[in-house]
Amino acid sequence: MPLFRSIWLLLALLFAGQLVHAQDVSADDFRGFWIVRESAGDTCVINIKAGGRLSCFWTGTRTNDIIHGSWEVDGDRLVAKWDSGVTDVFEVWGASSLVRKSYQSSDISGEPFEEARATRLDPRQVGSLASGSANSSDEASDEESGDKPLVGEAEEPEPQAPKETPPPAPLQSNYVGYWVIPQSGGGFMGFGGGSDKFYLFLSRSGEAKVSLRSWDESPGAVGRWHEKNGSAYIEWSGGTKDLLQPGTQSNFEFLTYSRKQGWSDKPKQARKAERSSASEAGRLFNAGDVQFLSVDDIRGSWKTVGEDADEQSIQIDGWGRAVRTGADQKKLQGEWRLYSDYLVINWEDGSKDLLRPGARGFVREVFAPGVPLSSPPSSQQLLVRANGS
Repeated sequence: MPLFRSIWLLLALLFAGQLVHAQDVSADDFRGFWIVRESAGDTCVINIKAGGRLSCFWTGTRTNDIIHGSWEVDGDRLVAKWDSGVTDVFEVWGASSLVRKSYQSSDISGEPFEEARATRLDPRQVGSLASGSANSSDEASDEESGDKPLVGEAEEPEPQAPKETPPPAPLQSNYVGYWVIPQSGGGFMGFGGGSDKFYLFLSRSGEAKVSLRSWDESPGAVGRWHEKNGSAYIEWSGGTKDLLQPGTQSNFEFLTYSRKQGWSDKPKQARKAERSSASEAGRLFNAGDVQFLSVDDIRGSWKTVGEDADEQSIQIDGWGRAVRTGADQKKLQGEWRLYSDYLVINWEDGSKDLLRPGARGFVREVFAPGVPLSSPPSSQQLLVRANGS
């Protein structure tokens, strides 16, 4: 009996503590600046102000826009309704952090489309974060909509005919971020061709980019996208179109349209799409001017040079084959796959080489058997062509 009573007493104390915590939460626990690391790879700075108003801008993105909304405290949480239609629910999580749950509408009874941690931000740091992202500081932008033209943008002449207003930037869309879509790898027996998947990045500014995609557009094609009726409409500079929309069983589907097709036509191809992350796909989009490689760029004989060179040579042949010769003249067979801006060689002993373009040849990153390419390489060397091959 004493043990039974002790358990009930402990549960009662815990429940009472939760009630006290809920009653102790007030608007002061939420007011101020908060920083949120978004899954799309950028950072959101939120200012929860007195008087039931709040605003937000993003750093690490190409949009200068600031969004606004209103808030009210509901029990132990703060419910923020943004002018875009998105609703955020904030709950206190520790002394200096909140949990933010985001919903596409005012209905917050279901599962949020995103959940993230918000950390309290020193107001003195806001100015440095806003530099180059927002038009001005958050407080100074309350009376501005952020619709000023970009620096250096030429003024348009008076139009002769009415122009269609472009869709607004999808700042808080569920589709913002990275996506991975399967595709045919091509090549011979799966080697020497492209990737068996490509990545899509939809930015908050309405810009769309792809990496590793095998398609009819040029390698550096850039598109524009907007959200309409719960789907993401993407139009590329060469005229092709894509549609990203909810599929069955909480999945998403990616529909492709040719240059001659309209949105109401049957799509040329339908594939499954899955969310990716900045940690997985960000390097494919944030490396500056991507160099697109061809088989001619990598085929031939290569040797390691420099202080860290291990006197190895690598022969890269057509059809995805490679041979590595060590200082002891022992040979190791491998198979290679070419991506847009790097090459991966899988050796028969389980090790891998990742080759990236360098100033003189290739930078070779060596990975031991069982080590994923997302980990730091065990060594790094310079590869140059041997005998002018």
